[in-house]
Amino acid sequence: MGKGKSYFERLISEDKYINELMEMYTKMMSIRRFKRKLEDIEKELLWYTGDEKNMFTPNYRGFYDHAKKNYIPKVDNTVVQPQYKELLGESGVNDIPDFVYCLVLYGFYVLEEKRFINEHKDDFFTLPRPIIREFNILHCKKKLLSGFLGKFDPLIAVFINAIDSREVEYLDDDISELDNRAIKHRFMDAVRMRDRSMAFKLLGRIRELDIGEDYYFEALAHYVNEEYTEAIRYADKVKSDNIDYASAVALKLECYSILGRLSDYVKCIDENKNLTFESWHIIYLLISMILNLDVSENDLDDLQSVGLDNIKVKADESPYYEGMTRRLIANILVEGFGILDAMQSYSQEVADFDISEEQKAHLMILQLALSIFPEEYGKYLDLDYISKHEYAAVKSEVEGKLLRLLIDYNSDRSFENLKAAFLMQLKLGNVDAFINNINSNFDALMKYLDMGESSVEEILQLAYIEGALRGDVSEKVKEYVEGNAHIDLSADIHDRKVIRLLTNEGKIAYEAAEWQFSKSNEEDYGWKDAGMISLGYFRILEGELNNQFVIPLLSHIGYQNIQNTFDAYVNTLTGNAKKDYKHKWTTIISKYKEMENSNFAGDLFMLGNLDHLFKAIGSNYDSNDLLAKLIRDNLDVVLTDEGMEEFNNGFFEGITNDDVRNKFRNPPAHTKYLSYSVACECRDFFQETVLRLGEIIKK
Repeated sequence: MGKGKSYFERLISEDKYINELMEMYTKMMSIRRFKRKLEDIEKELLWYTGDEKNMFTPNYRGFYDHAKKNYIPKVDNTVVQPQYKELLGESGVNDIPDFVYCLVLYGFYVLEEKRFINEHKDDFFTLPRPIIREFNILHCKKKLLSGFLGKFDPLIAVFINAIDSREVEYLDDDISELDNRAIKHRFMDAVRMRDRSMAFKLLGRIRELDIGEDYYFEALAHYVNEEYTEAIRYADKVKSDNIDYASAVALKLECYSILGRLSDYVKCIDENKNLTFESWHIIYLLISMILNLDVSENDLDDLQSVGLDNIKVKADESPYYEGMTRRLIANILVEGFGILDAMQSYSQEVADFDISEEQKAHLMILQLALSIFPEEYGKYLDLDYISKHEYAAVKSEVEGKLLRLLIDYNSDRSFENLKAAFLMQLKLGNVDAFINNINSNFDALMKYLDMGESSVEEILQLAYIEGALRGDVSEKVKEYVEGNAHIDLSADIHDRKVIRLLTNEGKIAYEAAEWQFSKSNEEDYGWKDAGMISLGYFRILEGELNNQFVIPLLSHIGYQNIQNTFDAYVNTLTGNAKKDYKHKWTTIISKYKEMENSNFAGDLFMLGNLDHLFKAIGSNYDSNDLLAKLIRDNLDVVLTDEGMEEFNNGFFEGITNDDVRNKFRNPPAHTKYLSYSVACECRDFFQETVLRLGEIIKK
């Protein structure tokens, strides 16, 4: 930044900043909600422009007082709230401060005024009076905004530094010429990009220019790098009279929650009871704490001591953490039903669920976490409750409740909640509802995409894959995905082999998955959750195992033959042996009957079902089991001799076993984080598996 030059002076003297504001204006005017806000501020400006009677003399003081009261973000430094989320760009694109609207309008007025003057430089004084009047109003609105914006240089600095940072190759370029605000902005960019060495280099420069504020920034750097103990250590050093103290307390509480350090969490709240807390923030952190905690009776006592009755609660809260909390509750329920679905793959009766003590304990933790939420959701993961109702009915009820939880009753209107609702349906297995909702909300999703919500592409890609696996992709989704899939799948010989071996549905879905993978290579995906990439490949693999192997095999045998063989053998059994045999086969047979009745157009066997089937007829099958023997006797219909050998050696069981599912398939399906490197491993696993299936399955 030039010496002696304010940020506002730079804004009005350099075209690149005004041009950027004009681009923002054009984009915002294409989105109804943003357009309405811009128009509302324009109407308010008209109250202060003056009129012809008063020679269009703007009421600067009146507008300044109005704008300062209504357009400047108010920060209460006595409220424990995670202001660092906004610094890290995690508050969502919907939260555009009113000040930014004023800035955007100012850029528009500057260029409009220039355009008008250039257009009428030869005939300005002969223009009709109404046109001159409109120009005078435009000029007055520009002057009002100029007088207002010029008094808030720190806020202008955020915009200027954001533009400047985009133009440098390295964030420490021209560091000696930057002021403290610019360096702090570069530091936050480095933190957001997880560039640890650059962040700490810039932090050193901050210390040189403004000693005293660096502890909070260092805590942030460690927090983003998931070094939570170090983040706590530096947040502890922030003094109580520092402007960032309350935010540092919020950061410590979050780190304690992540680490499951309940006693430290309670102590931190107790030591800061002079501060005010946000209720949704505390509820969110308590739920997160339980999920990271080894729960004991003492822990439960501590949880009771941090209820909202013991602290000062802010009256007018931001909806940010309400949305976060509601999404967390939805994720917990989805995770719980992921466990129950795996059990249901083996038995349709809850009483017969083959659930381990470890899984029971995990369900208990999830129920305990749900109990913190003001509404009752824990019962839906209670086995006694489920046993009194039909499992599918309970699951359907939960799906409806989650839609209301995320959308209807949620004061947070950010896109994240709509996205969570879509993905919740997919993860609960209601694929038809997921596809139908994407199709019916396509136009709305396009508007969110225009607003900068890049995850819309991810959702559309998943809808494309699921539709392709069913042989029915909506025209709008197809046109968008195929129009944006800028990759040549035929360019690589390895990929050509994979494509050639897939079913028609699999080929279409694979192209969409490869597009998403290619797109991720162009972005900084190293620290993002790449679960949807992995899930896409595994859904294709699921479809290929059904369509290339299981369906041809069982169709050749026929449902009635399968049912008759089961009935004949089960009638020879008694007691526990009979119960165990029913447990082994009932779900598989009923699912296959459902698939056959729908002409295989609906949901097929999921990985849990496939794993159960492969174990029942696989390398360690029971030779006395007549149904297992019947299916094995027909394997040569679909498998080559080499394939028969591979089957007996456990190849198919290795595709669907617990280790593989827990590494690649279950994390994204159950809302767990999955790293980009693991998603890359999943892609390799998928391709290698498809290539091997092509060698051992008869065509």
